[in-house]
Amino acid sequence: MAETVGSAEIKKFLTHQTEPPKGLSRHQAPFVSMLAEYWKKIIDEKFEQVFSTDPIQRNKHFRLNILVYEIGDLVKTVVYEEIFGNGSPETRRACYGERKKALSDAMMQLLIFARNENYNYDELFKIGLDGIDDFLERQKKSGVK
Repeated sequence: MAETVGSAEIKKFLTHQTEPPKGLSRHQAPFVSMLAEYWKKIIDEKFEQVFSTDPIQRNKHFRLNILVYEIGDLVKTVVYEEIFGNGSPETRRACYGERKKALSDAMMQLLIFARNENYNYDELFKIGLDGIDDFLERQKKSGVK
């Protein structure tokens, strides 16, 4: 079984405190970092285009309402899969594809919201990884495997 990389290990690498995570060579690590920077630049450019279309695009309440709508689509895809998922392979593929689209739309709304609030994506990911580490530590202390 392949060894997985822990969130603490990833976090240390992202903050340049350690060697690349297991599975990444010294040669791959800069490429991964460069790719991440490239995607951040693309995302920021796209979001600026969204913000420039209409002032309401920067409104927090408007943005959160869109996020809730997208989360609703995600929930709908899960419910549909539970209802229709035992059907044909085409139906299962359709449910999977719709869920993938709904998840990506919700993720983009979260990133747009974060960008509009001037949050640093890296910092948000690090805080999120800390939260996962805290959860795992609590689970470990409570005896849950």
